[in-house]
Amino acid sequence: MSGIAVDAVTETIWVTSFDADLLLAINATSVSLRDAWLVGDGPVDVLVLRPDQRGAP
Repeated sequence: MSGIAVDAVTETIWVTSFDADLLLAINATSVSLRDAWLVGDGPVDVLVLRPDQRGAP
């Protein structure tokens, strides 16, 4: 595993797997795998961005 980010709103832990070339979405409550995506050679980090709720740029 290389990078980890947490989205508290969706209760998802996002993890990159450098060796497997994957982005993993893990349910933070049940600690179970939600989904996985093949993203290419050696993902290193992940960042969760959420739009401003007020609609400001």
